[in-house]
Amino acid sequence: MAWTPHDTEREDSGGWSALRVVTVLWIAACCGVIVMGLPRMYPKAGERLDYAFREPSMDLDKPFASCAEAHAAGYYDIPRASPAYDADQDADNDGYACEPGRGDPPPILGRLKTIAHRLKPVS
Repeated sequence: MAWTPHDTEREDSGGWSALRVVTVLWIAACCGVIVMGLPRMYPKAGERLDYAFREPSMDLDKPFASCAEAHAAGYYDIPRASPAYDADQDADNDGYACEPGRGDPPPILGRLKTIAHRLKPVS
């Protein structure tokens, strides 16, 4: 009988093999070590990462006069824990003031710009 490439291939059952499970657990453990160890090995890098990903509205000291003013400054979904939160600007009382309206850019875009700006190298 002649050999064909299909003779050595096994049919994939579509389930999780032991090797896949071990690989996923290994990757998760490595990521955990990196994330937990980075701030300890490089404290300044850890502080910078914390600052970069911190909610931008937490750095404000008072609420905006209106949501239009907050949106013009690039702030959306201001959480209740922020000093910039004003209950009068939280129409649906869900804990987020100045939520985006129709036609506003998705808040994640502004957040990504803030993170990128905060992670730029300092000259």
